[in-house]
Amino acid sequence: MFGALWNRLREGKLLRRVTEAAAGRGAAWEGLEAARLLRTCGTARSVPALCAALTQGPDALRTECAAALAAMYTRHPDEQVLRALNAAIASERQPENVRVAAVEQLAGIVDARHARQFVELLVKRNTPLVVCQAAFGALVRLGYPELLDRLVESYLFHSASDGDPATRQWAVGELKALGDKQKLTKIHEIVHGRRRLDHYAVNADRGDLTRLILLMAQVEPQQSVRFLSQMQDHSTRVISSAAAAVLRKLRDARGDGTPSPPTHPASDDAAAQS
Repeated sequence: MFGALWNRLREGKLLRRVTEAAAGRGAAWEGLEAARLLRTCGTARSVPALCAALTQGPDALRTECAAALAAMYTRHPDEQVLRALNAAIASERQPENVRVAAVEQLAGIVDARHARQFVELLVKRNTPLVVCQAAFGALVRLGYPELLDRLVESYLFHSASDGDPATRQWAVGELKALGDKQKLTKIHEIVHGRRRLDHYAVNADRGDLTRLILLMAQVEPQQSVRFLSQMQDHSTRVISSAAAAVLRKLRDARGDGTPSPPTHPASDDAAAQS
C-alpha cells in the first residue's frame, strides 16, 4: 500500500513538471526529464496531461510527450492516446519534427488497420517532405500492400505547378528502390486506366499521362523502352505521342542509342509536344 501511494505521489510530481514546462512556467529540462520518466511509470492518470502538453510548449517536450503516450498505450490502451497522436500528425500548426515523432510513435502501437492516417499524409500536396518520408516508413513497417499506388499518387500530387519538386523526386527514388517486379506493369495499367488510384483521378488534360510515362522512364529506364515502344504503336494518340517523346529523350540523352533516364522537365506537358 505504501509503495502504491509513493508511486502515485511521484507520478503527480512528474505531471506537474510536465504541465509547468509546457505552459512556460517551469524549467524545460525538468519537463523533459519528467516526460521521459513517465514512459515507464506513468498510468492512465497521466494521459490527459500528456495529451495537453503535446499541443503546446517547446518542440522537444512535445516530442517526448508523444513517446511517453505511446509507451503508456502499451500498458494502458486508451483511445485518447490514439486521438492525440492522430491530431498531432494531421495538424499543420505542429512543428514538422513533432509530426514526424507522432507518426513514428503511432506506427509502433497500431497495426495495418490504422494505415489510413499515414496514407492521407502521402497524398496531400502540402505535406512536408520529412513528414511524407515518416509516413511512408510507417506504411512499410505496417506491411501496407499498396505502396506503389500511394507513391505514384504522391508523385502526381507533387508534380503540379504548385507541388514540391523535392517530394516528387523523393517519390521517384522510393519507386526505384521498391522491391516490386511489377512496377512498370502497374504504372502502365494506371496510364491506360486499367488500374485506378484511390486518391488521384488521372486526367490527360492535366498532362498526367505524360507525367506517368516520364515516371516509367525514370524508375526503370532500360526496361521501360519495351513498354514505351508498345505504347507508341498501340495506344491512344495522347499516350502514343507522350511515349514517343519520352523514347526520343531516352535515346538522345546518351547520344549513342543507349537509353538513359530523362530529367523531370519544368513542364511535363512540353515533353509530349517536343
